[in-house]
Amino acid sequence: MLKTRFGNIVITFDGVSVPFSIIPISNKRLFPDVEGAFMLKYLYAYDGKPHTLRCYLDMCNITGYSESGERLEAISFYEQDRKLTIGCEGWFGEPKEYGYDYDGSYLDNGLEIEITPHTKSKAFLFGVSWLVHCTDENEVQTWFAADPTIINV
Repeated sequence: MLKTRFGNIVITFDGVSVPFSIIPISNKRLFPDVEGAFMLKYLYAYDGKPHTLRCYLDMCNITGYSESGERLEAISFYEQDRKLTIGCEGWFGEPKEYGYDYDGSYLDNGLEIEITPHTKSKAFLFGVSWLVHCTDENEVQTWFAADPTIINV
């Protein structure tokens, strides 16, 4: 579990909480105002069965908003002048367009990866980042910090 100012971030596999690696990241050029930025790494081992992998904000009573981009699926939560973003690599709804062997969807409080019987073993990365003093000028920084496609882990 990752503790944030918004609450705890949890990853579940088929509804059961699972351990994951928490990797701190830093890039003051892309996101100088971000207070916390992490990649959460879950190692999936192929077994030929469908599964659900979820990364979400536990006990969340804040409405999340989709903030996707090309090959980035992200959901952001705003509370007063704070913002938290959870992101993962993917293209929900049309995964084959980018060669993904998994799909996904948005939850009210996070993201869900839909692992298919064809999904190969891999490390799934979820980016989590937050700002304490979010403004119109700096809010995009959580988006960059939560994008596994531009952060080297």
